[in-house]
Amino acid sequence: MLRTLLNEEIRFLAPIHLKMLGIWTVFGLVFLGVTFLNLPVLNVFGTLGGVISFGLAIPVVLIHTAVEYWQSMYGSRGYLTHAIPVRGRLLYAAKTLYAFAAGLVATCFTAVGLLVTAWVTARAQGIGLGELLQPVREMLDFFGTGWVIGFVVYMIVELACVIVCVSAIMSIGAQGRWNHLGFGAPVIGFVGLYLAAQVLSLLLLLIVPVSMGIPSGDIVNTWMLPDFIEAMRTGGDPTLLGLGFIAVWPLLAVALGTWGVRSIEHHTSLR
Repeated sequence: MLRTLLNEEIRFLAPIHLKMLGIWTVFGLVFLGVTFLNLPVLNVFGTLGGVISFGLAIPVVLIHTAVEYWQSMYGSRGYLTHAIPVRGRLLYAAKTLYAFAAGLVATCFTAVGLLVTAWVTARAQGIGLGELLQPVREMLDFFGTGWVIGFVVYMIVELACVIVCVSAIMSIGAQGRWNHLGFGAPVIGFVGLYLAAQVLSLLLLLIVPVSMGIPSGDIVNTWMLPDFIEAMRTGGDPTLLGLGFIAVWPLLAVALGTWGVRSIEHHTSLR
């Protein structure tokens, strides 16, 4: 049943999102054409326009997906959605899985678009491909391929966790006791989520006994708090970076995802 629900999400939303990406592609190519002319003023305008065109794909797709989640679950279309004889967790899983897939596609689209923008800008200025990729090679040499791959994996996991949290906040805010607030309840929830993430990040950064040495990059089994206090006392720089913050969004996703599913299955209130 999950596959059927996911297919319905794809059938309904994917064409809309592909059209969005197509529109951003047209805008981006037009701006890149302006950049390729290499005129003094228009060159900067074209490059900036290309970056904005390709960069907007991620927020536009994810915001539209979030709006569709709210409307299909708690708007007028929610009556049809909840008439489907499945548990709320399957509806939640199908919608968050599609949102994650759409976010990944939009991210890849943006990455490719920005690379093409950089390449066109470099060609217009007479810069070779090797010189263009030199900063990337230097970054790989400095951090190491393993760290870069780990960072990419972390960003993918964080994207999934953020989507789970945002969907859960909307479902929690749609409970009947907060009906009088309308969409204001999820907005308040988003603010609370941001504050909770910041506090939890700082807490885990300081007290989890796993840190990375600065600038060596070595992983050590010690916590950052004593080093942080010493740096504050002497006015120096910390020599450790706590890695506990990595667990913040997965922890929030587990907690809020469980709460969100419970809200869908036991406290759904349609507008």
